[in-house]
Amino acid sequence: HRVELAPEDCPYLDADGRPAKFVVRTNEMATLDVKEGCDRYGGDAYFGADWRPVAIVRKETPEQCEWWSTLVDKVYRPGDGYKWEYAKFAFRSTVFTLVTFVDHLFGLHMQTSELVMLATREQLSTDHPIRRFLVPFTFGAITINDWARTALCAYGAATHRAFSFTDGASARAWAL
Repeated sequence: HRVELAPEDCPYLDADGRPAKFVVRTNEMATLDVKEGCDRYGGDAYFGADWRPVAIVRKETPEQCEWWSTLVDKVYRPGDGYKWEYAKFAFRSTVFTLVTFVDHLFGLHMQTSELVMLATREQLSTDHPIRRFLVPFTFGAITINDWARTALCAYGAATHRAFSFTDGASARAWAL
């Protein structure tokens, strides 16, 4: 659900010399600080028309610069050996974090589920056919979302410890 068409003038070419067709963008997470010993999240993965990876572009601190330096694009391609393997690992880890944190926890639980449940309860009578249809999909949403808020979203809870964001970056991620 995060796949986009790559720009037509994409500079990353597949094995046949054609521009990449698709991209999954996660580099916006590179601006969030991470705990000491961890590497930044991020990486935009480009794929050819055959869905084979063409390149991963990561926002990284330039070599021999301070950590607060401006991030620059670093391109990794298949055939780059261990650097390519590392870029794939970083991209996979970023996608997992992004989908878990943003799409599932925040988007699904804290927004969609909560709003559908509230709208159903507040606007539809108990015998309304749409409410009766939605009940199986919203049953227990209040309990689940309350548990998620305390067990997953609170400072020091599971997501705070599981992801490598610093305290400030974690708060910033929630705010964003």
